[in-house]
Amino acid sequence: LVVVKGNGPGAVAYVSSIRDREIVVVKLSGPPELANPRGRPTVMTRIKVKGQPNKMTLNASQSLLYAAEDQSDSVEVIDTASNTILETIPVIASVVPALLAQYKGANPNSVTLSPDETRLYVTNGNLNCIAVVALGGDNRGDHVIGLIPTGWYPNSVSFSGDGATLYVVNGDRKSTRLNSSHLGI
Repeated sequence: LVVVKGNGPGAVAYVSSIRDREIVVVKLSGPPELANPRGRPTVMTRIKVKGQPNKMTLNASQSLLYAAEDQSDSVEVIDTASNTILETIPVIASVVPALLAQYKGANPNSVTLSPDETRLYVTNGNLNCIAVVALGGDNRGDHVIGLIPTGWYPNSVSFSGDGATLYVVNGDRKSTRLNSSHLGI
């Protein structure tokens, strides 16, 4: 799974390395250098994460990368200028009883931002729901404010071009369409 920041010679790709539990940051091209005479893609760094990084999304300014992580039931918020983790957001702990929050297995596998970038929508495959995360803007204390039920095993989520509809792809090949009036945006 890949997300590209920028375009042209300065473009950088963020690549999910599920096996290694890291996000590989790759400079896609650049001027020829002594160490890279043909200007080929080169690995800039590797960002170690707690879980297995799945789908990712950038904010509009491309300053933040949000990565859904299986095996840790969380989303990492990464500063794309420094390629460091700013925040880890649990996608179930704040809405389930504390007794159950210790168990893992929600399988967050896709993520998208609301058009106004105040909410994050995360598919929890094994829980058959979308976690709605309120974003405060300072990358601290962001948390789940609710769960939206979906069909069986949601694995992709995105907004329509006009931002009025949230689309969810489910593992049973039936999609869910949610109007923005149902989402409170």
